[in-house]
Amino acid sequence: FAPDTKGQYHLRACCPGSVGSDVLNLVPLPSWNRCMVKGEWKGTTAGGRYAAAHPNWANNPKFELAPKVTGEPVRFAIVLTQSDKPAPIGLGFYVFKKLPGNVLKEVVGKSGFVSGREVAFEGVIPLGEPSIILPATFEQGQEDTFTLFVFTDKECTLTPL
Repeated sequence: FAPDTKGQYHLRACCPGSVGSDVLNLVPLPSWNRCMVKGEWKGTTAGGRYAAAHPNWANNPKFELAPKVTGEPVRFAIVLTQSDKPAPIGLGFYVFKKLPGNVLKEVVGKSGFVSGREVAFEGVIPLGEPSIILPATFEQGQEDTFTLFVFTDKECTLTPL
């Protein structure tokens, strides 16, 4: 997945049992909002995954995803990419409900961890409440740079904490 990749694409749609091209209508999807931030795991911010074995996991970089309008569901897709190092490290992320004082207790979504260049996750924020995204490496102490892309169906902001 690479946002804003331009190219020539062909789409073939087949409708079993239909004859004629006027049976199928292709309708463009509404455009989604896109936010992007760059960050890094370095020194104390390379805290590893959310696990008892990694007590420094809360030191990972954190970003607040805040919908402009609350009270309505917000669909989102998050893509976390790492640098082009020759040997990618395991990476993933967690989505926490934003609690007072930015306490990280209630996980509302998470990606899997992969040893690849990117990992993605789709979900819904039920009432459009602010959330905290915590990108992490699988093991603590692994250093690298990353880019976090967030796509939403409603206007949102993405702010480093």
